[in-house]
Amino acid sequence: MKSNAKGHSYSQEDNTCCNAHEVCEKAFPKPVINDDIEYYDDEELDVFKGKKSNEYVENEVENFREILYTMQVNDIKGWFRSLQLRGIELPDDIKDETLMLTNN
Repeated sequence: MKSNAKGHSYSQEDNTCCNAHEVCEKAFPKPVINDDIEYYDDEELDVFKGKKSNEYVENEVENFREILYTMQVNDIKGWFRSLQLRGIELPDDIKDETLMLTNN
């Protein structure tokens, strides 16, 4: 059993969600070796670095939503990881949409 930076426990052998996070970390795995930031034609989102996921206003959420719905489904997990590496939290309002798109 290991703990992540937030102190949540997980097992490498167990792929079940621990339910300790709003967005399952297992749904958006971190790259094993490469932490290079890849942009998805979304450089304008860098202005949101450090903003909390519950602090976005509607027009800011729409910026994220527009990018989300114009990308290929198989790029969404990489996009989410790119946002994490850049210190950008996904707005609460589109977390469920993002998970739904990656699970289909």
